[in-house]
Amino acid sequence: MRTVCIAPITRTIGSGSTPSNMQAILEIGGRWRLTREARTVGQSSKVRIILHPDTYVSMTSLFDASIADERNPRRFVDAVSIPYVVLPPEGFKHAKLGDFATVVNLHNGKIAAAIVADESAPELPLGEGSIALASALGIDPDPRNGGIEKGIGYVIYPGSGNGKPRALNEIVSVSEGHFQRWGGLQMLRSCLNK
Repeated sequence: MRTVCIAPITRTIGSGSTPSNMQAILEIGGRWRLTREARTVGQSSKVRIILHPDTYVSMTSLFDASIADERNPRRFVDAVSIPYVVLPPEGFKHAKLGDFATVVNLHNGKIAAAIVADESAPELPLGEGSIALASALGIDPDPRNGGIEKGIGYVIYPGSGNGKPRALNEIVSVSEGHFQRWGGLQMLRSCLNK
């Protein structure tokens, strides 16, 4: 079994509003919680993850309420393994946390299933996504230097979720079904050409 220790580092990562002594666990630029003691927070037959004191955990607005410890990264949606979109507050007039989505890279034609998992600052436009979403769309997933300015289409299915995080296979199957029933790429192209 390999053990992955996540310990603090001393340098500024992400936006200026984040602490300067931190290790990014889930995503850079999110909200952070300080852990106060070393403990195992996740384990499989191959990897054990241990958080050390003064480590920060990136929080998403969508979280697993059955995990009470806000310092446990398993409570939140993992940006590295789950494709998700981030909506500005205005987006929540139509959608809610946990709703399913389909995101299309209009440059290369790649399509990815996703879930609505976080809320951005009000002044930011729609367009932020997780590391996993960027990877699935063939976009550089580097949180500091990656991303793409335009050419991404978002289809969000209001009321489709239950307000809880979902497993990747469920996100993919449910989102694909919604996308096909909605009309798929043909409908998206039609909407974009209006």
